[in-house]
Amino acid sequence: MFRCLGYQLSIAAALGWLAASACADPADPMSSAPSDSIAGEPIEAATRQVVQAVVQAAQRTAATPPAMRPTGDVLTETYIRQAARAASEQPDSLAATAFLYALGIALDDSEILLRMPRSREFCVAVESVDQRRARLIVLGQPTIRGRRDLAQHFVVSCYLTAAYGKLVANAAGLAKELQDAKGGSGFSFVDLTADKAGAEFASGVLTKRIACRDLADKFLITDFVPPLDRLPEGIGWDEFIATYGDESNPRFQQAVQDVFCRIRALPPYRRDDQIPGR
Repeated sequence: MFRCLGYQLSIAAALGWLAASACADPADPMSSAPSDSIAGEPIEAATRQVVQAVVQAAQRTAATPPAMRPTGDVLTETYIRQAARAASEQPDSLAATAFLYALGIALDDSEILLRMPRSREFCVAVESVDQRRARLIVLGQPTIRGRRDLAQHFVVSCYLTAAYGKLVANAAGLAKELQDAKGGSGFSFVDLTADKAGAEFASGVLTKRIACRDLADKFLITDFVPPLDRLPEGIGWDEFIATYGDESNPRFQQAVQDVFCRIRALPPYRRDDQIPGR
C-alpha cells in the first residue's frame, strides 16, 4: 500500500535535478516557473485567493456532520470545482496559472514543492507556515480513483506543468517512478498515469481548451483521469529490467504508449492531434 512519506522522499529525490537547475523548460512556451521576478506580483495574489477558496471549502466540509460530509473522490471534485470557480474570477491572463498553482499547493499535504528552492519561495509567499498548518487540519483525504497518493500525483503534475512545462512535468514523473523501482515502492504505471493525466489536464487549462468556468460547474475525476485497472505497479528494478529493458526499450515505450492511449480516450483530451506528453 502507498505510504505518503515514501512518496515525498522518492519524488523529492527524482526532482532534485530540477531544484538544482532552477530553470524552466526553454522549449515550452507555457513554462512560467515561479521566480523572484513574480514574487509579490499579481500571480502570487491570484494564487493566494484560489488557495484560500479551497481552504474555505475545506472548513465548510470539516464543519459538516460526518454522515453528510464529502469524502474521497467527491471531496477532490468539491475542491477542484471551488478552485476553478475562484480562478474564473481572476483576470483572464492569470486565471489558468493561478488555478494550477493553487491545486498543487492546496490539495497536496506533502512537502514536495517546499523542497524545490524556487517553488518553496513562491509557495511560502502564497501560504505562510501557519496557514499551511491550519489548512492541513481541515483538508481531509481527497483522493483520485480512491487513492490519496494519486491525487498528489495529479495536482503536483498540474503545478509542475504550469511552472516548468509539460515536458519537464512528465520527465519528473518518470524519474520518480524509476527512482522507486531502484529502491522504493517499485515502478507504478498507475502513478505514471496519474502524473501524465495531471500534466495533460494542466496543458488543456493553460491553452484554454479546458475552461475554468466549465470546471467550476462540472469537474468529474472520471472525465480527466482514466480507469486504472490492470496497470502494473510495485515493480522492482530487476523485474523492471527483465520485463521492459530500460526506458528507451520498445517494450517500455509500448507500455507508456498504452498509458497515453488510456488518457487520449477521455473526451476532454481527444481534440489534441499529438500524443500527451510529446
